[in-house]
Amino acid sequence: MIGYRHYIGIPRGWICRFAALLACWVCLWFGALLSTAQAKQNTLIITGSDTLGGVVTAWTRAFQASHPDVAVEIQAAGSAAAPTALAEGTANIGMMSRPMSDGELARFVARRGHLPTAVALGRDALVIIVAKDNPLSAIDRTTVDRIWSSTRYCSGGTPIDNWAQVPGITPADPVIGEPIEAVSRTSISGSYGFFKERALCDGDLAPHVAQLQGFAAVVDMVASKATAIGYAGLGFVDERVKALSWLQPPLPPIVVSYATADAWDQYPLARTVMFYLATAPDTKPGPLECRFLSFIQQPVSQQILRDHGFIPLESPMTQGAAADGCR
Repeated sequence: MIGYRHYIGIPRGWICRFAALLACWVCLWFGALLSTAQAKQNTLIITGSDTLGGVVTAWTRAFQASHPDVAVEIQAAGSAAAPTALAEGTANIGMMSRPMSDGELARFVARRGHLPTAVALGRDALVIIVAKDNPLSAIDRTTVDRIWSSTRYCSGGTPIDNWAQVPGITPADPVIGEPIEAVSRTSISGSYGFFKERALCDGDLAPHVAQLQGFAAVVDMVASKATAIGYAGLGFVDERVKALSWLQPPLPPIVVSYATADAWDQYPLARTVMFYLATAPDTKPGPLECRFLSFIQQPVSQQILRDHGFIPLESPMTQGAAADGCR
C-alpha cells in the first residue's frame, strides 16, 4: 500500500490578513503606551493637607481655565501623607499645614539624597471653638491642656472633664455640670501635630477626645452640641460656632481674626502653610510645578487664598529656589 501525506495548506490571503491585524494591534498597543506616558507627563499630582484642600481646589479650577492641557489630581489625605508621596515620587507637590518633622526630613533625604524644597504660601491660625450658645468667651493654654491632654505637660494640673471646672463658666450657665465633649483632628493631620506641639506642649491626646477626619466635621459636631469644644482653622469657622479669645497674661486677650492678623506673632496657634517639592532647594522644579507655582503668585490667585481664610505673605515663595527657578 502506498502511503501518502496530507498537507493542510493555509491560504496566503489569510496570512496577510493575520499579519495586518497583528501589526494594527501592535500599533494600538504602542499608541496606548505613548498616550498613557504623555498623560502622566501632563498630570500634576498634589497630595497632603486637608486644610489646604479647598484653596488648592479653587486654584486648580482657575489654573486649568488657562492651562487646559494640564490635568491636576488633588489628594487631601492629611499632611502626614505628603512627605512619603514626595519621597516615593507619587506626587509632584506636597501640601502641609506644618513644617516637615525632623524624622520626615531624614526619611526623605535617605530616599532622595537631598532635602525637599519648602514653599511658604500664607498664614493661618487654629482657633478654639464652641457652639454659638455656649457662654464661654475666652480660654488659656492651661485650660486647653487640661481638657485635651492626658499628659498635661503645659499645666501639670488635674484633668478637666466637666464644664463646671472651666474658668469663666458660672453656676448660672446652662452647661454647668455637663461633661465636656472635646474634639480633635485625626493623627494623620498636620493640624493635629501642630495642636499637640503648640497647645499641649507636645503632650498626648486624652483617650476620650473624639478624632474627626476634617475641620468641616469638627465644626459640624461643635455646632450641634453646646457641651462640645474643638479647634479648627480660622477659615472653617462659620456663624454656627464662635472662636474663643486666647488668654496669655500679661498680654491682653488675643481676639483671633483676620483683622487682628498683625498681632498673630503673639499667638501660639498661628502658623505658615506650605507646599513641598521633591526637587532640591538649589534645583529648578519641573515644568508642571513651575507653571502651577507661577500661577499661584498672580494677584487673582492671592485673592483666592484670602477668600479661603488665609493671609497671603508679602513675598510668597521666599524659601528655597522655587520662585527664582520658575521665573
